Amino acid sequence: SKRTKLKLEGGPGQVHKILKKNKVKEVIFAGQLKDQVFKNEFGFKSNFLDNTLRFNGAIFQTTYDDIQIVVQRGVSPSNENLAEAEINGVELELEVLPTDGLLVNATLGYLDAKYTQIDPAAAPLPTLPQAAGCQGRRSAV
Repeated sequence: SKRTKLKLEGGPGQVHKILKKNKVKEVIFAGQLKDQVFKNEFGFKSNFLDNTLRFNGAIFQTTYDDIQIVVQRGVSPSNENLAEAEINGVELELEVLPTDGLLVNATLGYLDAKYTQIDPAAAPLPTLPQAAGCQGRRSAV
């Protein structure tokens, strides 16, 4: 496993930048090739206005090689390395503390997940939502 992390701090608003690069290898079943997962992520964390406004975000890409997929061959299922896939995404997070005791927040995420190569014997990727978000507020009594 290889991991690189860069973090820069300082300046107005205390903005943090994070860059991660990972390479992970894993064996699931004996006799099969290794699944390989490559991850790249760039993100930031920031606080402004005397810590009453927080804005965080990340952009990421994950690439899978030699995905092990269960396929039906004859009367019994078997695991085989049949596919490659890529997931790209963005996440944003906003929190605002407009008054003491009231916190308002919102998040937004976007995913683009697809096989880049697949054997016809493999099943399709599970359905993943392309976009998701939420908002909320919390007050102290």
